[in-house]
Order: sequence, then C-alpha cells, then structure tokens
Amino acid sequence: MGVGPSALSCAYYLAQAGCQVNVFGEEELPGGKLYERTAGNPSLNAAVMRDIQGIMAQGLRYEKWSNGQSEKSLAHILHRFDAVYLPGDDNDAFSDGLVAQFGDQWWERLDPVSAQMTDQPKFFTCREYSGNGASVVEAAASGCAAAMRIWDYLNRDLSS
Repeated sequence: MGVGPSALSCAYYLAQAGCQVNVFGEEELPGGKLYERTAGNPSLNAAVMRDIQGIMAQGLRYEKWSNGQSEKSLAHILHRFDAVYLPGDDNDAFSDGLVAQFGDQWWERLDPVSAQMTDQPKFFTCREYSGNGASVVEAAASGCAAAMRIWDYLNRDLSS
C-alpha cells in the first residue's frame, strides 16, 4: 500500500520476485509526495515520472483510495491480500485506518526486527519519505528491506 518511495521500492522488489502487487494511494497517479515536491523542477519531475512509470511497468496495479471509500478500508485490504505493507507516514489517509483498525498505540505492537505487528503478522511497515525525516534513499532502502521480510513471510515453512 502507499505510493511513495518506500512503498514503490517494496512493490518493485516483490514484483521482481514474482509476486502480484497492488499499490494504493490518494493521488491520481502513483508517486506520492514525490511529484508534489519536484513540481518546481521540470527536469527532476520528468525523471521521477519516468522512474515511477518503469516501476509500475513491472506489473503493479494502482488503485486510487481515499478515507471515504469504505470498501477499501484497511480491514478489507488486510482480508483481501496475503501481506500488506504500509509505510510509516502519519500524514496520509491510511493513518486513520490504522488507528481505527489497531488502536491509538498500534506502533507499540510492532516487532522492531521484522516490522510486523505482533498480533497481525501479515501487516508490515517501515519509514517513508514525507513527514518523518527519512530521506528518499532511506525510504527506498526501507522498502527493499520490507520486501525481503514480506518475501520471507510469504514463503515461510508452514509445516513446522
């Protein structure tokens, strides 16, 4: 879920590993705040657009979502998918869904190593670019790390 650098990085690596990936966002196009922050620089904005189009060309599916769409609630998304990644950005519509789904102190229930919620193992999170001080590079690295943890979760040995 989400369409900033962390989520796009996670989605890209999961798609490269053969996973079917859906990304959700409030914007008309994937890219999150990157488009907004590069709008004043046409060359940088074009480069961001080209990179995002390349990522999306890996077979990712984008769904526009807003807080008002109950059919796309976090509970529905958690039920619909095998794993859910939500970048840790307090400034988007998903934050209200997290509080509604998991309570005000949901961050306290995250395993610091796996970034999985202890009572909801299919839910993963990491740092995103806007709102919490992570750079674009740190956010992309967080997304890559999340993709590896999700891949491990999806391919865990259920026989033990």
